Amino acid sequence: MARSSKSRQTIPARTSWKASATIFLGFVVLIWAICPHVFTPKPTDLSTGSPGPRGQPPRYAFATILTRRSDLEYPDVKTPYLQATRLLSFQLLRNPRTRTKIPNAQLIILVTSEIPESDRDILRRDGALVIPVETLPFSEKYKDVPVPVGLNIWQLSEYDKVLYLDPTSVVLDPLDDIFEDTTTTIIQMTIDAQDHLPQSYMMAGWNQRYVDSKLSDGGVRRDKIENLNAMSTGFFVTHPSSDMFEYYIRLLHSMEQSSFDHLTQSILNYAHRTDGPMPWRSIGPGWSMTGPSRWDIENGLRSINHAWWRPAANEAVQGRIEETMDEMAAYLNH
Repeated sequence: MARSSKSRQTIPARTSWKASATIFLGFVVLIWAICPHVFTPKPTDLSTGSPGPRGQPPRYAFATILTRRSDLEYPDVKTPYLQATRLLSFQLLRNPRTRTKIPNAQLIILVTSEIPESDRDILRRDGALVIPVETLPFSEKYKDVPVPVGLNIWQLSEYDKVLYLDPTSVVLDPLDDIFEDTTTTIIQMTIDAQDHLPQSYMMAGWNQRYVDSKLSDGGVRRDKIENLNAMSTGFFVTHPSSDMFEYYIRLLHSMEQSSFDHLTQSILNYAHRTDGPMPWRSIGPGWSMTGPSRWDIENGLRSINHAWWRPAANEAVQGRIEETMDEMAAYLNH
């Protein structure tokens, strides 16, 4: 009889546990059906008010690239790109009119193996963080085609955001606000992410506006018109990650040889095409421009992409470039 009594006490307890579990699971399913966003990962907030890892503030950096090249149309200009990189360093780190006010923000210069140590020392003295990068062939099939230097930006994963600028950029006003722009404060979730795609990303830039100016003359080919959705790869903000770097390398392996002339541009514009799973976001034209007008300069354009040694199309642009060069010369000679 005692055994029977113990059995009668245990069975209701088991039944109650199963019933509770069934009710709980039903409640979870109901909540998911009504509010699926509760169980969906939220984009990471990278605004300046949000703490980084271990309670530290977000880390931001500017970045550019220096390779050994010259301008064949202007052979008398010695080391033009070294001087352009020094100009960018002066603008971002030294010039009171344009320098960053972000604490601990760095200018990172990726340099290839052909850049001599003497040039690297000059850049270090200017205040830049010089990082050597390799341009190894990316596959056995294309032994002579190197991995684009620019893709190494996505290996700078210790930074929350990186603003990349072409070395020929001329800064007209401070660029710090780009890190707080609404297009760069949120890590985007990939649309319908598959196994071969990163789950999240951030890519914000500006449109290839030089194509717009040519539409009216009727001389633009159809493939050029389609580039109206393309992002300029001379000025953009991104969140570096190893997942994105590996994805770009996989795209590199799959690209046709005809695209090798502008590898980084081709990769980024394919990966972040506007009708794809990771579309780029537009920061608007006020941050950077190629071939700006006087109106653009007078209405607050922050930077231009123009080689300092090449004559500009209008006096307003030429005047700002000469002003900046004079400021750097005065600083270096003081």
